Amino acid sequence: MESRIHGDVYVRFGGERLETYRPKGRQGALRLACGTGKTLIMCIAAHEMKRLNLAHKPMIIGLKANVAEIAATYQAAYPNARILYASEKDFSTANRVRFFNNIKNNDYDCVIMSHDQFGKIPQSPELQQRILQAELDTVEENLEVLRQQGKNVSRAMLKGLEKRKHNLEAKLEKVEHAIKSRTDDVVDFKQMGIDHIFIDESHYQNF
Repeated sequence: MESRIHGDVYVRFGGERLETYRPKGRQGALRLACGTGKTLIMCIAAHEMKRLNLAHKPMIIGLKANVAEIAATYQAAYPNARILYASEKDFSTANRVRFFNNIKNNDYDCVIMSHDQFGKIPQSPELQQRILQAELDTVEENLEVLRQQGKNVSRAMLKGLEKRKHNLEAKLEKVEHAIKSRTDDVVDFKQMGIDHIFIDESHYQNF
């Protein structure tokens, strides 16, 4: 979770359960019956965190079918709020870079988008490199253990790990090339300044 979102606190709303996630292992949960105003609670929580300087730029992500409703609920509760609501047009190939720069360069009270749109936000090459390198280190350790076991190891298992190692090395090489040849016009998640994320219907996605 930390490697994907980078925040200090994660709040996850899924079905009738509201969960608060924090990287250091602290978490709380609250059960909400359907129809008790889960969307409004998210909007109020996001806005009050911004107002009290507990978050710099909160984000709410939900199902594609619900994003317009979330934005309308937020705007109804706070008519003067500066919110950025992502439409499908904003995430077209031609407009995506402009939209990402818009998030980065403006002090919005909240940014609202769908699960799928969130998944299209690029991570920094440096973060990708750290994640891939950690996974490669683990695969190499597992390979060494298997090789030490000799004949007791299945050939298929050994071959699978070697293939995984090869694929990770290829991905790392690609990321390292991206770091060296990178231009400044690509905005990644870290540069956007998002520091708190509310996830509606989280059980539909693997975050």
